[in-house]
Amino acid sequence: MEYEFAKGILERSSGANEIPGNTIELQTDGPSAFEAWMQAIKTATKYIHFENYIVRDDSLGIKFRDLLISKSLEGVQVRVLYDWVGCWATPAAFWKPFRSAGVEVRSFNRPSLKNLYYMLQRDHRKLVVIDGRVVFSGGFCIGQEWMGKDNIPPWRDTGIMIKGPAAVSANKIFGRTWSKAGGTMPLDILEEEPGTEGEISVWLIEGEPGKSRVLRTMALIASVAREKLWITDPYFVAPGAIAEALVSAASAGVDVRVLVPANNNWPLLASYSRVGYRHLLEKGVRLFEWQGNMIHAKSTVADGLWCRIGSSNLNTWSLLRNWEIDVGVLDRSLAEELEKSFLVDLAFSSEVFLPGSSSS
Repeated sequence: MEYEFAKGILERSSGANEIPGNTIELQTDGPSAFEAWMQAIKTATKYIHFENYIVRDDSLGIKFRDLLISKSLEGVQVRVLYDWVGCWATPAAFWKPFRSAGVEVRSFNRPSLKNLYYMLQRDHRKLVVIDGRVVFSGGFCIGQEWMGKDNIPPWRDTGIMIKGPAAVSANKIFGRTWSKAGGTMPLDILEEEPGTEGEISVWLIEGEPGKSRVLRTMALIASVAREKLWITDPYFVAPGAIAEALVSAASAGVDVRVLVPANNNWPLLASYSRVGYRHLLEKGVRLFEWQGNMIHAKSTVADGLWCRIGSSNLNTWSLLRNWEIDVGVLDRSLAEELEKSFLVDLAFSSEVFLPGSSSS
């Protein structure tokens, strides 16, 4: 896959513009990822925008709450956006200390009898933007599962830290979901000028209901991949366009591998996922089940060049109904890191074979 060709595909399919001049750091476990989030939050002088599908009332959630409150008391503007469904188990009392300290807190898309279908469209994003300098995104939610507890290892996940002008663009994306939740943001924050930090280009892919941007991008990348296409997804029930693109790639000799959890926190969804195994396996797609506690990562790497890290799961609900945020990157160094991480995960996985086939 050539760089310029891949760049054109990204721009046309994702609806996102190239954002050059960034540095990137891959994050593959909760404890170190959250430590990086907290260290960056501590450096904030202007604003912190914190958006997550799940914020639990547990030790991790309280730790983040205390830190964000301390920054608000210092005079930093702090805005917290959580999804109503994702946080259904988080009690109302959890949010009161935020508001008492001057933190703006909003719940996304509360149920309404006026539009029950709208209730199915959730803010599934995981996004932290600090001072227009640094942005964190990926699959990490705010819950003790991602830290580990009682001798249970943390959920395996993948995120990304970006420094540079992408943070300014990410802030505008936050502003759009914030406004959908009824909030307003000062113009000086929305109109800030980006600064250059590095040499890597990224594309911030905004998932919105009905837009299918990640779906189109994934299908096109699968169609043009020449050597390999490795996917990690926790709730894999691929829509037809993606499934057929994977099958076509495998039939053309591309090394297509899909890694999913063996022990899924949503057993029913895991059953739906396995229903689709036969068609993929018969056409040469290789499937692996990770044997650890839970793998929640949503990532893709193709031909040692193209990478996707984000919040989108490869199922219809996520790709067509939710607000999501994914980062597309064309960078061989990051692709190499993702490939190495994928191979490490495969070492803790079992390959799935059709009944009666030989495992080799």
